[in-house]
This record gives sequence, structure tokens and C-alpha cells, in this order.
Amino acid sequence: MSSFSKILLTVLLVLGTAYSAEAQLDRNLKTRDARFQNNMPLNIPTDENDTLFSDTTGWQPQGIEYHEDIPDTTLQHSVFQFRYDPYAVKIKVIDYPSLDPTGVQFVDELDAMNGNYYLNRGVMGQQHLALFHTFGDDLQWRMAPDLNSVYRKRPENIGFFQTRRPYSYLGYSSTLERERRLLVSHTQNILPRWNASFNYKLYNAEGNYSYSSLANHYIDATTNYYSRDARYQASAGFIWEKFRMDENGGLANDSIFINRTQTNEGGIPVRLSGMGSIDKNLTAFTKHTYNTVRPLEKYRRREEIKFVRCDTVADTVTERLYHTDSSYVEVQKLEFREVMVYDTVVTYDTIAPLKPRVFNTGVFGFDFQYDKEKHVFADSTVTRVMKGDLYWTNDAYLDSRWRNPVKLLIGVRPLLMYSVMYNDFNAREFALVPNARLDIDTKIGSVSVVGEKSIGGQYFGGNYRLAGDLRVYLDTLHRHTLRADVAFQGQEPLLIYYTIDHMAGNSRKLGVTNIQKFELRYTFRQWLDAAVTARHVVNNIWVEDSNRVVQNGGSAWLFQARLNATLHWSWFHYDMQHLFQYSTDQNQVRVPLFATKNSLYADVFVFKKALRMQVGVDIRYHTAFYADAYNPYLGVFYRQNSQKIGNYFLGDIFINLQVKRASIYAKVGHLNALWEMHPNYYLLPSYPANNFGFFYGMIWKFFD
Repeated sequence: MSSFSKILLTVLLVLGTAYSAEAQLDRNLKTRDARFQNNMPLNIPTDENDTLFSDTTGWQPQGIEYHEDIPDTTLQHSVFQFRYDPYAVKIKVIDYPSLDPTGVQFVDELDAMNGNYYLNRGVMGQQHLALFHTFGDDLQWRMAPDLNSVYRKRPENIGFFQTRRPYSYLGYSSTLERERRLLVSHTQNILPRWNASFNYKLYNAEGNYSYSSLANHYIDATTNYYSRDARYQASAGFIWEKFRMDENGGLANDSIFINRTQTNEGGIPVRLSGMGSIDKNLTAFTKHTYNTVRPLEKYRRREEIKFVRCDTVADTVTERLYHTDSSYVEVQKLEFREVMVYDTVVTYDTIAPLKPRVFNTGVFGFDFQYDKEKHVFADSTVTRVMKGDLYWTNDAYLDSRWRNPVKLLIGVRPLLMYSVMYNDFNAREFALVPNARLDIDTKIGSVSVVGEKSIGGQYFGGNYRLAGDLRVYLDTLHRHTLRADVAFQGQEPLLIYYTIDHMAGNSRKLGVTNIQKFELRYTFRQWLDAAVTARHVVNNIWVEDSNRVVQNGGSAWLFQARLNATLHWSWFHYDMQHLFQYSTDQNQVRVPLFATKNSLYADVFVFKKALRMQVGVDIRYHTAFYADAYNPYLGVFYRQNSQKIGNYFLGDIFINLQVKRASIYAKVGHLNALWEMHPNYYLLPSYPANNFGFFYGMIWKFFD
């Protein structure tokens, strides 16, 4: 046997022994302490950034919820999901003797419902319209829509898992217009505390017009591990994406479509025929944290000798009966006596944890992320970014029954960027981003303050953010919450603006866009979410139709009011999203005055609750406004003043069926296009919305 074979065999034996020991210990712990398990929170909250705001929710639905009365209970208490948090110090599923589901949602990503199931993206351009502007929400906001933002994944929106049994799902959908979607996912624990997961997504659409097809591939894989006492935690992952899009820049003659002078959409002439692009993105990241404070013991083993019962025991006694001649006869007889029976009883008591100490040696963490983005069209752009996070926090306690009343986090983020763009435009940058966060939590509410400032050159040096959040609980159960947010933020222009300026022969220093945000928000459980927001945008930046970068130093106030509600009476459900917006300067910030999305549907069980069915309609509408147009040559959006879009209703009908782990759905999209004589349903100039279409698909989950 070769040396390599011997080494490999030794490694396999060690891993096998470790796995067997870990698995046996985990089974023992789960068995002895099963009575301490908590019930899983089975509700899946609705994402704020729903279709009303960005029209980019896509294929990910909002979800049938697993309830305790569903017969297929094998899925419950078995799959745990959490999100990648750059400053997380807790994996919430860690908690011996059993996985603690506190704050962790049950994995049910593909069950569609609430009218959001399979919202078709359609032809190129439709998904780029963002009705709800989020200036000042975080330091990573984009001042121009990202061409692939609806597809692109980041570590922050990838799921991490801990499972007790392997979990997989397979999804496939299609349309009558040769549009196909495929989703494959699998996750399982390699060791009791070491999980790995894999996801693959394909989106392929032929398109209705010349040069409007696309083929997008997306792969991600993640893993996470924590030590037995959870003091050391590690996670890692990578994301690979390839987007191929044949973009035509819109119809060459809009009147052809508006007046329906030609019914064959495939023969309609387009602008910039043959204009295509390929995006190749790669992201790799890792995270490590070490807790210097030992976790508190939660369970105490007790051994007690207890009286069990009193048993009557019969003993056989042999006696000798002697005769006069000294001979004897042995006689056996039964004697009865009482015996006290005792046993050693092992119990496990829950230890009341001590309150966390605000001042402690805390948790140290290190995160690292590498991004490479390559965009190929008329010319190539390659951007590489490496960044890390070094931080310390006093939030060192893993016990979920106590919350540290005062949390402090201090860190620094080194960032290195190198970009090669059009026309030999190069950009290099190194920056340091010191950051800090303070959270004060009480029974009646909480206060959070966060600040960060970039120290670097011309591309990052102006970035800063100072934000505060005040949350007040209006009742003891925290059902009613009142929240106030304030943010002051500065954002350097994206590199694309420097590139376009460079192509025009300019080498000027573009200014920082400053934003102040003030928001008051009220929530009632998951049923009601209402907010009023005022944003002050100063020195905004955009591209005009002449491909000229404009930053005129002006300012505008953007006032927004939104209402999201989920209502139901017995089997009838009504989910609403309403948005009112007003900009004091439509040249600086352009928004529609009003937008709404309404889902009305019936949610019923049939065939003795063996089949769950939802049938309903979606109705969407927004007022007309001058939305940005798209330039496929530069890959950017630009301001146009020739055509308003909106003031048109879109109506869909859908049906969803679920039998245990299988779901089947169908959707008739844009039904009212059948009787519209002169449709005016442009979502972007020169990119009409989908015509009447039929969409269908199936999802199957495997839990073995």
C-alpha cells in the first residue's frame, strides 16, 4: 500500500470515528432532553421590498405556512435557517441539549401564496422599474438601477442551515412563450454541528422581440460550523453567476406596438440590434467568531435514590427434622418477607441563567469577502473588491432567555478595490471604514445608534453614515410597535459615472450625494405595517439622454407614505400594498404619485384537508411618470422626457395547489390585455409589459 493510500485510510478512519461519536452523542442528548424542545415559529414574515416597491420579487414567493394541524409533521423541528449577518455573534440554532429554534424560521422558501407566487419578469427592462426609492436606508444604496439586481445574490440574502435530516427541493416552471425556470436546492448536516448546502438556479427566456433573449445561471454553496460549547463559530460560502442578455435598446418605432399595426411581435424592428452583454460574477466569503466568555450551563444533571415500591418476596427455606436416633429429614417450606425497592433516578433541571454582565471580554470576529464582477458588452469592465471586517462586541452570552441590555460593537473594515473599465479608465482605491454600534434594550423599547466613515481616496472617501433607531413597544406582548428612524448619509458616485465622464473627455471630481432620512413607522404583528417618510436628497446624480453626467448641486424633498396590510375573514384573504409619494423637484427625484398592489384570494382545504388550494387575482396600478430609459451600450439608465409610463391596470389570475410536500401552480398574466384596444402599459419606455400569457410550474420537496 502506498504512503498516500495509508494517509487517506487513516484520515477516513479518524473522520468515521469522530462522526460516529458525534452522532451518538447528539442522539443521546436529543433523546434525553426531548421534553425541553420549544415549538418552532412557523410563520414566514412578508418581505417589505415586495413587488409594489421594486417589481423585482421574482420567483421567490411569500409562502404557505406549515401549521401544527397539517398531517405532514415530519418537517417540523427539523430544518433551521438563518441569514448571514456581518456582525452576528450567535448562530441561533445552537443550544444543547437540542437545537434551539428561537428566532429561526422554518425553511419553506418555495411554497407560493398570498398572490405573490411566480411574478413573471417577462421581457428585458420590465424588472428594472423601482417605484419605491430607498435613499438613505443603508450605505450600499445605488443611485442608478442595477441591470441584474433582480437576479444577483449577495452573502446577506443567502440562507444558512442546520438540519436533523437532509432536505431538498426541486422547482420547475415555464410559460407558453418559451420561458423556463429551474431551481434545485439541497442541505444537510455532515456532522451534528457542521452543515453544507447547495443551490442552483436557471432562468432562460427567448423573448418576444429581436435580440431580447436571456440565459442566467446562478450557483451558491455555503457551510457553517460551531464548536460543542458554541464559543467558536465559522461559516463560508461562494456565489457564481453568469448572466447572458441580448439587449436591443427598445422598439425602433413605438407606434407599431401602441397602434397594433403588426401582430407578429417577432418581426418588429428594434434599436441597436445585436447588442448583447455577459455578466460573470464571483463572490467568496468567510466568517469567524470566538467568544471569550464561557456559555452558561442551562441544564443540571441530578441523580437521586428514590423509594419505588415494597415487594413481597418468597424464600425457600430448608429445615431438618431430627428423629430420636439422631437421623433427620430435610423439609422445604416457603417464608414470606417484605423488601423495600429503591432506584437511581436521573433528572435534568433547567438552571435559571444569570443576567448578562454589560462589561465583559466579549466576542472577537473576523469576516473576509472577495468580489469579482466582469461585464462584457461593447467593451469590458472588470472590478475586483476585497474587504474584511475586524470587530469586537460585548454581546457574549448565548442564552436566548436573556438579552444584554447594553450592546456595544466596535470594528474597522479595510477595503481594496481595483477596476478596469471602458476606454482604458482605471480606478484603484484603498480605504478604511471605522464603524461602531450601540444598542440599549429595555422592556418598553430599544434605542440603536450606528455610525461609519470611509477614510480613503476619491471613490470612497466621502462615504459616511450616522443613523439612529428608536423602538417603543405599546403593549407587553410587543404586538404594537412604534418606530422612529433618522439617518444622515453621504454616498460617493458609482464608478460608471466617472467612466461616462471620462469617455466625454472630462476628468472632474464628482461630488458626494447627501441624504437625510426621517421615518415614523407603526406595525401590528405581521398584519399591518404603515410608515411616513421624508427624505432630503442633495446633489443627486444621473445621466441624461445625451449620455452626459449631471450633478447640479440641487436638492429635493421626497415624501412617502405606505400602507401594507394582510387581512382575512375565514377563507377570504386580502393583501394590500399602497404607496403615496411626492417629490418637490421631479428633475432631481422622479417617482409616481401613487402605486398599489392588491391580492384577493380564497384559501381553502378540500378532500378532507388533503389538498390546500388558493385561487385569486392580483391587481397592480401606478400613476404615470417619466421613468428612466435604458442604454444597453453603456449598461445604464438615463433620464428621458418624451414618454410617460403608467396609469394602466394589470390584472392576473392564479391558482395554487399543495398536497403535503408538492405544489402545483398556474397563472394567467395580464388578463385584461385581451380586450384592451389601445394598450398603454409600458413599464419602461420602449419596453412594454408582458402581453397576455399563461405560466405554470411545480415544486417538490424531499425530506429524507
